Amino acid sequence: LYFTLRYLKPILVFYQVWYRLKSPLLQYYAYNRYFPRSLHPLKCSYSSLIVSGGKVNDCNAFTFLNLHHRFTQSVDWNFMEFGKLWNYNLQYFDYLLDYSIDDNYKRLLIEDFSNHLLNGNVKPEPYPVSLRLINWLLYSSKSGYHSPIFNKALKYQIDYLRCNLEYHILANHLLENIISLCIASIALKEDSLKSKMFGKLKKQLEEQILPDGAHYECSPMYHQIILSRLLLLVDILKNNDPLNLKLPYIENCCAQMLGWLKAFSFKDGSHAYVNDSAKGISPDTQILIETANLLDITPKKVKLKDSGYRKYCRGNYEVVIDAGNIQPSYQPGHTHSDALSYCIQYKNKPLVVDTGTSTYQSGVTRNKERSTSAHKTVIYNNEEPTQTWSSFRVGRRAKVKITVEGDDQLGAQHNGFKSFSVYHKRLFAFKEDEVIINDDLGDEKNYESRAYIHFDHQYGKPELVDKQVYVGRVCQINFKNVNNINVEVYKQAVEFNLYKDSFRLVITFSNQLKTTFKFL
Repeated sequence: LYFTLRYLKPILVFYQVWYRLKSPLLQYYAYNRYFPRSLHPLKCSYSSLIVSGGKVNDCNAFTFLNLHHRFTQSVDWNFMEFGKLWNYNLQYFDYLLDYSIDDNYKRLLIEDFSNHLLNGNVKPEPYPVSLRLINWLLYSSKSGYHSPIFNKALKYQIDYLRCNLEYHILANHLLENIISLCIASIALKEDSLKSKMFGKLKKQLEEQILPDGAHYECSPMYHQIILSRLLLLVDILKNNDPLNLKLPYIENCCAQMLGWLKAFSFKDGSHAYVNDSAKGISPDTQILIETANLLDITPKKVKLKDSGYRKYCRGNYEVVIDAGNIQPSYQPGHTHSDALSYCIQYKNKPLVVDTGTSTYQSGVTRNKERSTSAHKTVIYNNEEPTQTWSSFRVGRRAKVKITVEGDDQLGAQHNGFKSFSVYHKRLFAFKEDEVIINDDLGDEKNYESRAYIHFDHQYGKPELVDKQVYVGRVCQINFKNVNNINVEVYKQAVEFNLYKDSFRLVITFSNQLKTTFKFL
């Protein structure tokens, strides 16, 4: 708890307290500032940036995060059986943009939700409100749908969000809030709100987008989500407010983020699912690049640096390495204990992978997926180098320093075991058909350590022969200074709540370990 709290910004602490004091008063507070204003339709060309398909199966039957539920009567907007994230997805209303769903049914859902919201039966929360506002505005603009209760609920939520920006969380949550209000200000033609929100947007982008173009939470999934929102905002600005002075800045930011995404991604356009990342949540890279091209935004050429990631390509393999520190230090909610971990793609197929993210629900699965043993790195004397706890908390954390960097090698170390006066040093060397990894703990006591290697589910069980491991007809892995090697089954999270049985190696050693991937 101490190491969690010591990194918090004062603004986080203030708003954590303030919103707790304020929340009991919310139901009595009339968010009616924008009731007299008219709503204007938004011209938007690329609503496909919002992932909307396959979420409504039938009347009152929904699928989110690979979990299915049918409401027998009316929709329970407070349904929590599958956890908060599933409920958030229910309330996002992005399925309004799925044009295979009957419009009359969509409008029944909107009217029902609006009644529950305005009657106090559904508590508004800033993050789902942010996404819902965008989806409602786009749907209304494209379909021409309006009704007294819809208009009232929409304007109520705009004012609610304006008064409840997520300063108690910051990071991607606050950015989502601000982008939503930027779009709402255009629909309302409210100059005061527009000026204030676009000013806040510029300030947050300056902080949250690193010089190498990465979103600072260093999750490719959230990077894609934020980028898709910014491209949507560019689209709306070009169609509705082309003289907005912030437009060139936002376009430049998109170009930088696209550059990072291309640099981070593998040749086939896929990417390593590091930190909190999963398929099916964000628009894929190809859609983002194609939409940017239609908006006349060209990805900048960037070099991976500030995000801490490095990528090496030789022959038929590509390697992505995490040699960065936890960032932002004050909001590590989507961070995993993966210092000096790596992923390998071979012949455009994932070979060595992160185990994935399947849930945000607090519990054994969430703890396991964030832990060191779920990543290709080292545990020393049963000590985790970074303490991940609860669903989104990090306590004591390893600090990483790059020591050697060149075209054919990368060396780094972290101090996650400093309580034992031990530093984990890892040196990668890259040859045409080999990746060599040297681990050195500099440990005079020779306590036992464990290293992990996780393989993608498409490969069968690795064959262990005299402390050599063969992975199909793909590669041979040799070890030096190894005590023991175990082949174990693990659950690879290929999407939220969707698993594949896969295999991993657990390698025990003392002090030093040399691992050589030789590709066949």
